[in-house]
Amino acid sequence: MENNKEFALDVFLGQINRIKTKKKMTIKEIAEKAGITESTALKIFSGKVTNPTLYTVMSLAKGLGVTVNELVYNEYSPEAKDFWDSAKTTEIVDRLKNKPNLITMLDAFDELSPDNARLIDELMNKVQGN
Repeated sequence: MENNKEFALDVFLGQINRIKTKKKMTIKEIAEKAGITESTALKIFSGKVTNPTLYTVMSLAKGLGVTVNELVYNEYSPEAKDFWDSAKTTEIVDRLKNKPNLITMLDAFDELSPDNARLIDELMNKVQGN
């Protein structure tokens, strides 16, 4: 099976495209309602943006007229249900809720160059004793 990040992205892309099709919306309409550029929306819907920020996910939910939960949870996929219902996923979400600065840090990490991201990963591995 793919790693969790790839799997989560596949679930997310499937869900946003299913909702878009069900509601018969265009990317332009969604972008306007979400308050994001059409270019950004196109990159997200095509999978070119592989790790959208929480703000972007919230904006897409608004643009599609659904909740964030409806946007990221695919009730038709048992694998997706297992992923989102797992104890580890729940623990991570709970920790993020209680520490909003972690969300900011994660968003900033996504903007790093590959070399800087690798350096941060190496530092974290040393801190964890790996």
